[in-house]
Amino acid sequence: MKALSPTGTKIIAVRELVPAHARLVSAGFSRDANGSLHFKYAPSGSYVFWDKQFITTNDEGQLWTEVQIKLGTE
Repeated sequence: MKALSPTGTKIIAVRELVPAHARLVSAGFSRDANGSLHFKYAPSGSYVFWDKQFITTNDEGQLWTEVQIKLGTE
């Protein structure tokens, strides 16, 4: 069976976006000579939200959620 987007285009790849919340050390911020911001991660870890996934269709790069995908033979 094939996977199709709501517009009928074939699904050719899966892009998994996994949102996370990284804990930082509150006094661990600095800037380098170019002005780029740097920070230290807190040893207590991060929170990851595994229930987020998006599926992309074709070269157009359209994104569709899992519940929008139709299964078919065409």
